[in-house]
Amino acid sequence: MRASFSALGRDRNTMNKTESVHAADLEMQKRAGQIRDYRWQPLRLKIGANCTYEPDFLVFLLDRTMEFHEVKGGFITDDAIVKLKVAANLFPWFGFRMYQYDRKGCKTREVNPL
Repeated sequence: MRASFSALGRDRNTMNKTESVHAADLEMQKRAGQIRDYRWQPLRLKIGANCTYEPDFLVFLLDRTMEFHEVKGGFITDDAIVKLKVAANLFPWFGFRMYQYDRKGCKTREVNPL
């Protein structure tokens, strides 16, 4: 097993470095009046039999809609992408976005239902 996979067993009550950077970005947006609020890992969505998806952030937008943010580092597993797309398909009334942080900065992509 690759050493980078060791994060899978990390303390689930603490943000990792990438999530902390995204939380700081969201806090700046909140203070600037660009979003209403946000929560870190507030819930778990059931996406199949014995399969759940826990979004990293729930973001409350100014128009009173909500979107989920999935935050990743430089490496993204296929499992993470599939779970995100399935969740977007099962819960189409929420927006889903993936943020990938690496040494070059942050890439954002909206995830559309399948």
